Amino acid sequence: MYLVTGAPLSVGMIPRLQAFLSSCGIEYDPCVQFTALLMEEDEIIAAGSMDGAVIKCVAVSPAHQGEDLTGQIMTVLLQRAAENGMRHLMLYTKPRNQH
Repeated sequence: MYLVTGAPLSVGMIPRLQAFLSSCGIEYDPCVQFTALLMEEDEIIAAGSMDGAVIKCVAVSPAHQGEDLTGQIMTVLLQRAAENGMRHLMLYTKPRNQH
């Protein structure tokens, strides 16, 4: 497993991210400014993005849920926020995931 980041993500990775998010029931937001991907071989297995101080487009492949990949993605996003002096963040999620 390895990490890929982009601010913004490379043009070639965007369609792959869009397809991954779509398979997880999430719509890609073209306004995101930073994205972190966890990859296994050449496959996206987890993703998360930031649009300013808003964390969004967070997803983990169903085959890899329960492996703390969300925690790994969030750590990268929080580090990025800290590097940019952001102290107050919001998480955008679907109402059913509010808990």
